[in-house]
Amino acid sequence: MTDESTEQSEKYVNFALKNGADEALIIIDDSHNRQVRFSKNEIDIINDWISETITIYITKNKKQIITTVSRADNAEERIKQSIKQTDSLNENINYNGIAKGSMKYRNLVYCRDIEKIEDPTDIVDEAINGALNNGAKSVGGTLYIYNMKRSLSSSEGPCGFDKSTGVSLSIRAFGQDDSSGHWVSVTPNLNELNPFESGKKAAEITTLQPYKQTKIEAGAGIYDVILSPMFTGSLISNISEMISAFSVEVGQTIFINKLNEVVAPDFVTFSDYADDGVISKRIFDDEGYPIQKTKWLEKGILKTYLHNTSTAKRFNVNSTGNAGLIEPTPFFTYMDAGDSTLNEMIKETKHGLYFTNTWYTRYQNMYTGDFSTIPRDSMFVIENGEIAGRCKSLRVSDNIASLLKNIELISKDRYQIQWWGEARIPSLSPYLKIKNVHITTSR
Repeated sequence: MTDESTEQSEKYVNFALKNGADEALIIIDDSHNRQVRFSKNEIDIINDWISETITIYITKNKKQIITTVSRADNAEERIKQSIKQTDSLNENINYNGIAKGSMKYRNLVYCRDIEKIEDPTDIVDEAINGALNNGAKSVGGTLYIYNMKRSLSSSEGPCGFDKSTGVSLSIRAFGQDDSSGHWVSVTPNLNELNPFESGKKAAEITTLQPYKQTKIEAGAGIYDVILSPMFTGSLISNISEMISAFSVEVGQTIFINKLNEVVAPDFVTFSDYADDGVISKRIFDDEGYPIQKTKWLEKGILKTYLHNTSTAKRFNVNSTGNAGLIEPTPFFTYMDAGDSTLNEMIKETKHGLYFTNTWYTRYQNMYTGDFSTIPRDSMFVIENGEIAGRCKSLRVSDNIASLLKNIELISKDRYQIQWWGEARIPSLSPYLKIKNVHITTSR
């Protein structure tokens, strides 16, 4: 499947080659995105964005340049300027080219119902009602609706057209006192979105009924900790970014020189795959290489980094289909399911904490993995297998490599998690129980 922008991208590639480029790759993105913001149980604003951009990638004498322009701009003039600008650049001795050859892609799948949404406020109203009908006093959040078309042409052979849709609902519910709960629903298919249930989930987190709501002072110490999918999604986002070969080369990861080593328990498996069922679905990467499933951590053993063509040649492996023209990037991280439930995790915890969300994750040292993050929204103390009450003002101050190795239980249930604050890389995230987590106070 193609459209007129594919012909346009091919035209620009040929123009670049005629004007002296060694390699040229053009990506044309057309998007129509909508946003509904709401707070205090009312819709605040509806925004619409229509964006048409052209990404120009040029190499000449192993010198690379990337620029993005509006389709309203003179792209051919910008291509000429980019080729000329390579004269002032230094040769990149580590550059090994982009994907070559004719590529085959899986069939194009997208949700036509998302394209046809006329009134997005109905979705928001359902979410608000789901929260208010289940104990929330006030509700706020955002709804995003995505419609994207992408055409790619490369002088090295790849040529493709992709079309994707998605809906992302983020809802935060506020209860009595300072209790709050945050939940998201993200999907490429409208029939999988359940706004009412999402609002209900956010509301239920505020109180975690029928457990006790006594306020407890939980001090610094070492705890067994249960993480909700919202918190897990944040951790997975951080870990998956560290698996990029670029992160390895610049020393910003715990996974340097760890290939084929045990870095997690043998029931932990992670994969990268932007297939048709996920919010970040796509059929080719930024080089036009087909998207594939990559198990980068299998049964606790680190199997591979994520690569584009250039990094793959430096590591003497094949591309994993994760370009990024400059650096490989994860698209969607699957964490394999376990065999536990949240209630079972709570019952098996003698002295611990349950965190429902987090933010402000910061690294003191990305090479060693030392980091801290602040749990947000409702958090709970667990004593002798039961929720004993709510707590506040805590911080996780630990090491990401240690957390991976200390995973004790994984839930059967998993959820697509992505939100603007912490979980930038979307993932299929479960509940986790992690032992011996270092907790400090955030006051």
